[in-house]
Amino acid sequence: MARIPTNDYPGKIASDPTNYPQGKARDVSTPGDGTGTPLKETWLNDLWGLLQGLLFSANITPSGATDTVQTSQYRDAVNLIAQTGRILLKNNISNPNTHLTAQAGSVWDSTNSYPMPNTADFTKRADAAWAVGSGNGGLPGTVTLPTDGWLHFFSIRKADGTIDFGWDDQLNASKLLTASGFTYYKRLGSTYFDGSQNIDKFYQIGDEFFYNAAKFPLPLTISPSATRVNIPAKTPPDVITKAYIFANITGSSTPTVDSGVVVSSNTIPGEFEVTKILGESSGLSVNLGNYAILTDTVPEFEYRYSGAAPTNMEIGTIGYKEYF
Repeated sequence: MARIPTNDYPGKIASDPTNYPQGKARDVSTPGDGTGTPLKETWLNDLWGLLQGLLFSANITPSGATDTVQTSQYRDAVNLIAQTGRILLKNNISNPNTHLTAQAGSVWDSTNSYPMPNTADFTKRADAAWAVGSGNGGLPGTVTLPTDGWLHFFSIRKADGTIDFGWDDQLNASKLLTASGFTYYKRLGSTYFDGSQNIDKFYQIGDEFFYNAAKFPLPLTISPSATRVNIPAKTPPDVITKAYIFANITGSSTPTVDSGVVVSSNTIPGEFEVTKILGESSGLSVNLGNYAILTDTVPEFEYRYSGAAPTNMEIGTIGYKEYF
């Protein structure tokens, strides 16, 4: 909502459509003639509402001190709001296997009603029970740290504006909210834990997550097949992603001219489909390249091989794009 000065103060507003389309304030012509723009509560509350709205959206509590060029909470609020949309995640530098760091940034909660700004790096431990504060545990007691599995990572907020973070195996952060006593949440991403329950190494750019090294759930020996075979993609469960796939074929057999591989989404068969014709060679070794394959809430894609004899194929995930 916003006031329209020309409607509120007819006959007491200067016209300046280029610079002030809704009207421009003006002084009286002579003292007491009533032609000037009045100072009224509606006019002042419109401005106060704007300024207080900035502080609310940035989750800033006013200090009670007057803003200056050197120190301005309103300017800080604008800067934080400009960052709203993403809090990036990274392996903690000192303890990358067990600690995850949420970088400075800001998001809105899952209902888009409450701001959740993070003004500095905030680190949570996956190897300790959840406790409030950076550097403390981030795992609710009802959530099991997985071996070769995923957990979702969230920003959480109390009604008083306190911000914290943690893991959950539910998309609605229900176990984390219960353990922490917080009310609001926003999923920021997911982390994969390897066979030793360490956080897998990754880096994030916007909505994209990349592994330090390609992740191969295979290689496997494949045989010619008329039907496509589902295989897992290393992307988070329960959410739709675009998996970035690397594929490579090696073998000693000599394929026929029509040997080839089809790699495609199992969500929309034929969509994002990649076909590679291998041709004839001996000592076969073919890099199929990198491809983007859409996955649904079950992280899988498909392949089909046509050739004269079994061969070995590596298919791995090098990263993925989230659709938050």
